[in-house]
Amino acid sequence: MKAKKLLSLFLLLSLSLRASENSILIDENVLKEYFEKGAPGVDEIEAALLSTKEIESSQLEAFSPTGYVDTNLSKSYQQSVNLYRPITKEAKAVELGVSKNFQSGFSTSVSAYSHMAILSAFPQEDATSGVKLSFGVDLLKNFLGKNTKRILDASSVSVQNSQLESDIRKKALFQSIRKIYWSLVANNESKLITTDLLEFSKKQAEEAKKRQKNSIADAGEVARYQSQYAARKGQLIYLNYQKETLVQQLKEILPELADKKIELGKYELEKTIRDVTQCTQIISSQTSIPYDYTKYDEILSLLTKQNQLLQDYNTTYSDWDLSLYGEVDSNTNKIGMSESLSNYPDEAKSAYALGLKLDIPLGSQIGKTEDIKKRLQQKRYEGQQRVIVGKLGAYHGQTVKNIFLLNNVIDAQVENTTHLKKSLEISKKKYDQARISVRDLINDQDLYLQSNLSEIDTKLAVITTLLNYFSVFTETPCNINK
Repeated sequence: MKAKKLLSLFLLLSLSLRASENSILIDENVLKEYFEKGAPGVDEIEAALLSTKEIESSQLEAFSPTGYVDTNLSKSYQQSVNLYRPITKEAKAVELGVSKNFQSGFSTSVSAYSHMAILSAFPQEDATSGVKLSFGVDLLKNFLGKNTKRILDASSVSVQNSQLESDIRKKALFQSIRKIYWSLVANNESKLITTDLLEFSKKQAEEAKKRQKNSIADAGEVARYQSQYAARKGQLIYLNYQKETLVQQLKEILPELADKKIELGKYELEKTIRDVTQCTQIISSQTSIPYDYTKYDEILSLLTKQNQLLQDYNTTYSDWDLSLYGEVDSNTNKIGMSESLSNYPDEAKSAYALGLKLDIPLGSQIGKTEDIKKRLQQKRYEGQQRVIVGKLGAYHGQTVKNIFLLNNVIDAQVENTTHLKKSLEISKKKYDQARISVRDLINDQDLYLQSNLSEIDTKLAVITTLLNYFSVFTETPCNINK
């Protein structure tokens, strides 16, 4: 028996320790730590940023040096029908080089090569070995790399924009976590009030039963008190259901909490209410859109810069293009590849070539394409700009109005709760004096409970409105804007 008791005690202790290991008290700081460890939503945001950086990096790849090796061998068994038109019976070639494009519109390559051929008329190996330098430069459309610079600068601006948008999206994601947290706080406050009144209802129902035994109260009075107790018990169960729903939402955003039992840690409700009041005053004092409170002002500026760069690039789409290209070749020609290679330093001869290439677009279609590109870019820019300006105006203007209305609602609810509390105290005295019915007393109690719960819901609405505001105006100078 003692062994069984000890085993049971050990199992209970183990379960208790396991439960304590899997439970966690949360507050905003704890949630921020888990958020910064890496929520899946953050990974998606960072992936979008990396996608933009990948495009920029791919464009810069074009200006990295490229090494190459080219080698080939060919043989022919055809017969020449004319002594003066020999056939190449065998050819070998190998070339090693490096090429590079520059952002200035200049391109170059340098290579070392050796070619050998055996002609049908000359059985000896005719070999040429040397070093070759080639170059090209754009003289019109991309002169001094002006178009290349526009595209690269536009990509750089796009990365800067993506970085700012990434910061905003991360802040907005954290605000969604904070909204869940404060919903849990409001839920807990509602449960505290409901629990207190539930205990009071239970006591009233028990006293009614005693009065019924003493023939002071009838069955109807007992049933009303029991009904009130059952209703409040159901309300408390529903509040617990709401809590679990909120916990589920929190675990979806922060999967590391999935195996933990979540409970609220200590929170300073009065301090938060003061911070909210201070913040609403700061926001309400801004009669126009406070661009200093957001990073979207920088995004708007960068979008304007990017649009100008791309439009300048599009303007040259149908322009003429003139290119200069050239080649300098230093080589030796000998019988046999080994001879040409060994004699190169001493007997090398130089040759060079220069050329110009002019591209002239013909037909009207290229001009139409350029016009479409310009209008498409302008529409994209104006669309993005309008969305951002519209969002800023809507969030700021509507938040000021909503907070003003909600604060007025809270004032009215506080006044209503104060009057109901006084009315309930009087109703209790009247009921004890048999001057009002039990129905009237219960009605006053329910009104008082609903007023308290409504007050909590409205205060939560104010906090939620502010957190939504911070998801756009991320730099708002408020204590509550973490």
